[in-house]
Amino acid sequence: MRTIDLIKKYSHIFGTDYTQDANCKGAWLMEIDEDPLTDSSGEGRTGALQSAGHPDFKTATPPPGGYSLGYYDFDGLQDYVDVTVTGAGFLSSAVGAVTLWVKPTVNSLDAIFHLANSSTNDEWGLFLRCSAGGNLEVLIRSDIGPTWVIIQDSDNVVFSTGTWAHVAVTQDGTGYIAYIDGVAQDMSDAYGQTSDDLAAWWDIPVSQNRLRFGARGDSVKDDYFDGDLDELSIFTRDLDSTEVNDIKDNGLQGPQGNPYPKNRLRKDVISGYHCFMNAYIRAKVEEFDPLKLPDGTVF
Repeated sequence: MRTIDLIKKYSHIFGTDYTQDANCKGAWLMEIDEDPLTDSSGEGRTGALQSAGHPDFKTATPPPGGYSLGYYDFDGLQDYVDVTVTGAGFLSSAVGAVTLWVKPTVNSLDAIFHLANSSTNDEWGLFLRCSAGGNLEVLIRSDIGPTWVIIQDSDNVVFSTGTWAHVAVTQDGTGYIAYIDGVAQDMSDAYGQTSDDLAAWWDIPVSQNRLRFGARGDSVKDDYFDGDLDELSIFTRDLDSTEVNDIKDNGLQGPQGNPYPKNRLRKDVISGYHCFMNAYIRAKVEEFDPLKLPDGTVF
């Protein structure tokens, strides 16, 4: 194999660290037991664990994709996480994306993620729920008003109790796409909705805002999620299908993501790293003193 081919083959092991994307406005990896949850995007949007017992950190059965070391379990009664939300650029966005891992203990009408008005029950913003039937619900209200502009359910049952599912909802300014385990879902109107503004995204008043996962984010504060959540992120740009699947397969910080690279390294990654470095060294040698054998092979 030519040196350049070796470099191309093994360069992927370093992966993409999406938490350092300029448009990543929050990334909660949930790798360790901590309160508040660290925001790995560097935006300072820490997540405060709420309720008397608060969500429990666990390591027994992390999501199958990525390089997760742990996750948080929500009791469905009073557990949730409140995130510090500031900045007009974050609260008003024409495009964006949300990704996270979800494992419901039971299928009921549970709030997974809610960016909302914090002072009333006018739930404008972006609202993701697991329905009682195991469908993904997407609700969007793009301005201060009495009606949702998008209320849709996935056509297929996408959540199975006790099973992890990777959820991503991304908006490019012309239409949103909901992904489950990297596959785009067909969505249909729900709750009597007859028309949708499919290009809508969130627009929240700067002075009245809240990001919450595990419960509704408005003043009603119910629909508590019963199950496990992990690796949640929010972007003010859309993600394409390749990026959605990369995050699902390799995690938000890639195969050797910080801050726990020693725990994440695997034999295939180490082997790939050695191959990459050998190829790189050979490439540098070729620049100065290529060695060609009689059969044409170059070292």
